[in-house]
Amino acid sequence: MAGTVVGQPPRKRLRIDDDPFGAVGDYAGSFLIKSAVEFSGGYDTNPGRLAAAQAKPFYVIAPEFLAVSDWERHALVADLRGAFTGYGSNLTPNAVGTPLSAPLDIDRPSFIGHIDGRLDVSRDTRLGAQGRLFVSTDNPGSPNVQAGPATYPIYTTVGSTIGVDQNFN
Repeated sequence: MAGTVVGQPPRKRLRIDDDPFGAVGDYAGSFLIKSAVEFSGGYDTNPGRLAAAQAKPFYVIAPEFLAVSDWERHALVADLRGAFTGYGSNLTPNAVGTPLSAPLDIDRPSFIGHIDGRLDVSRDTRLGAQGRLFVSTDNPGSPNVQAGPATYPIYTTVGSTIGVDQNFN
């Protein structure tokens, strides 16, 4: 709006950004940190992938965290992401007492994260390492899920990598 509106206080000037083209995020010491939490929801007409469908509303909470070092030598990066899909209630068991092909509690957690590091030994030699973690549940309707479990089975995958980089000439 050009000018001012009668009866409104004058607009306060915004502070000038010290580094307008710098990285987006917050600094904690020598680390650039970015974090977020995403909330969403919806309605699934057959979350257990059953022959006789049972519809349920669901919600998803997905936090994420990224920390990147801002060092002249060496480097450290931590990238962690998780999610939890929850349903308001459990599935209804069969009336005849036979087990369902899906668990009654169909909530599903998941996590994926890695931490990378680099150690600059000299101008031409660098040591690098990475640690990885993946946690999740089997998919609904998978043939690996046995009939009648209490919850989906959780599996974990752990990995690491170590290496040396050497520049010649």
